[in-house]
Amino acid sequence: LTYGLDKRMWLVVLLSLSALLLVSILSENKYDVRRTLSQQNLPFRWGVYVAIILAVMLLSPSMTAGVGEFMYAQF
Repeated sequence: LTYGLDKRMWLVVLLSLSALLLVSILSENKYDVRRTLSQQNLPFRWGVYVAIILAVMLLSPSMTAGVGEFMYAQF
């Protein structure tokens, strides 16, 4: 039962849900992730921002789809 996802996409789903769960648990325990990140030094903050942007770019479904495939091509 794969729901149309390959192993790589399942990894993306599991990593995303794990990150969401972690931030949710930390928020419930009165730990403000955004405030903690804003109190870090500038190179560390930018490293986190760049890592998040790269993760979104590299793990996005469009990277696994065919090049030039457009979402609304059939409309």
